[in-house]
Amino acid sequence: MAAVTILGLGLLLLVPAATPTLALDDVEEGKEATPAAIAARIDAILAEHHAREEITPAPVIDDAGYYRRLSLDLGGVIPRAEEARSFVALDAEEKRSQAVDWMLASPDYAEFQAEYWVTALLGRAPRYPRLRVESLRQWLRRQFEEAVPFDAWVRELITAEGFIEASGPANFYWRYAVQPVEVSSRLSHVFLGVKVHCAQCHDHPYDERLTRDRFWEQAAFFGRMGRVSYRAADEEYHDGLTERAGGELRMPPLEAGQPATPMKPRFLFEAEYPEIGEVNRRQRFAAWLTSGDNDLFTTTVVTRVWAQLTGVELIRGEEGFEFHDEILAILAKDFVASGFDLTRLFRVVTATTCYQRESRGAAETGDVEPEDFARAPLKRLGGEQLARSLLRASGQEEPQPDKNRQRLNRFLDNTFRQYVRSFGQEALAERDDFEGSVPQMLLLFNAGLSNGAGPAQMRRPDPVAENRKTFRGSLAVIMRGKATDDDRIDQLFFWVVGRAPTDEERAGVHEMIPDGKARKPDAVRAAFEDVYWVLINSAEFTFNH
Repeated sequence: MAAVTILGLGLLLLVPAATPTLALDDVEEGKEATPAAIAARIDAILAEHHAREEITPAPVIDDAGYYRRLSLDLGGVIPRAEEARSFVALDAEEKRSQAVDWMLASPDYAEFQAEYWVTALLGRAPRYPRLRVESLRQWLRRQFEEAVPFDAWVRELITAEGFIEASGPANFYWRYAVQPVEVSSRLSHVFLGVKVHCAQCHDHPYDERLTRDRFWEQAAFFGRMGRVSYRAADEEYHDGLTERAGGELRMPPLEAGQPATPMKPRFLFEAEYPEIGEVNRRQRFAAWLTSGDNDLFTTTVVTRVWAQLTGVELIRGEEGFEFHDEILAILAKDFVASGFDLTRLFRVVTATTCYQRESRGAAETGDVEPEDFARAPLKRLGGEQLARSLLRASGQEEPQPDKNRQRLNRFLDNTFRQYVRSFGQEALAERDDFEGSVPQMLLLFNAGLSNGAGPAQMRRPDPVAENRKTFRGSLAVIMRGKATDDDRIDQLFFWVVGRAPTDEERAGVHEMIPDGKARKPDAVRAAFEDVYWVLINSAEFTFNH
């Protein structure tokens, strides 16, 4: 479950039932296959690699660890205590895949994915002062709530027009001041996995295909964008995006006195100039980018998701990592065959034994490289994950999901502006680059995390069963009533770290609780507060493991 913990950790190792494997040819031919069958093929590739390299993989993680990992990876937040307890206690053969289905249908999933892509597209610190980030976030959230195919919403993003308060995708262009070179560079980085910005002024030093001309030729697809801005009678600014009927992007000269060069649009790394005609050039670019034949697009998306879940990227085309290429080919082909269904991609990866391995590893595993996928790596919680988890662990979430989203989004926007200023975060850094800590986050919470009682209750569906349950939060709620110390210890551990305490941890907490004449309500509460702060500041809380 965790590689490092303050209070120790117990393990319960579960091995999933065997699943029939699927050959790569079956994927290529588009035959129907369940996510479990695709996952089993990936497991077989990794098993062959481990046997060949004489690597002993780590065992499979226990149910509590799996559910916490899944909640953080798909929902961006630790699970609620009763959700975790319910999942651990459930006796069902397919409960792990059922938990994935439930997570993908939860509001947390749509919220977290929207935040992920807002950060990927805009960076940490949008520089345009009137940007409507919430408009983009709400639009992205709807794409994930409605399970819109990945290629469809990317095309809508690229072809956006309208005013930024009403058109969420238009905010992407205003983030980069509607500058073709900036827009083209960011899209190449996010969706093609290629950092091209340095080729704006000179040929790429390591990739002979990426010349200055090729950089400006791709940027030419965005050369007819137009800015629309006006100031209304109420003094409000309104900014929008349109597409002009004509005009060419010009590459500036390297020497003073030389003329700028009009650039004809051409796709990155493509040999021929495409037929453009009079169609909207951004529409033409969007169709090329999201085509199932565009290997750069499909493999980049698949690599992003794999790294998001496993913590380690698939390395393409390097000697010694041929098994990475096999895995990537299977995932990419299945992703295209599914109609760019991102939820299916998540189902496939989370069904692999690779995803479900322990982070500590077996004694025989030794010091293997993360790229061997023999055990799960430790992943420090990203900024959104840490903020959401602290709100949940403290019981500070709002009972109504919409109100909680508004509160959390306002807090996150303000928080990351302060992180950029106070803790040196790069403005264009993505979520996985976050380096914050619990003390930093608590400082920005302004010490309000432990003082409020928090909502009395939250309503959530059971993670697997059809019935609905009521879940409670905050230390104040745990201390109410006539529960035994053991019940409160269990609840506190599930509440903060998503698991039951070990016998050793339970005994240690009992030693902290005053007895006899010293057992007064305030003293007992103080003891539980101490345990709470130990847990919430532990590596077990601040890492996904």
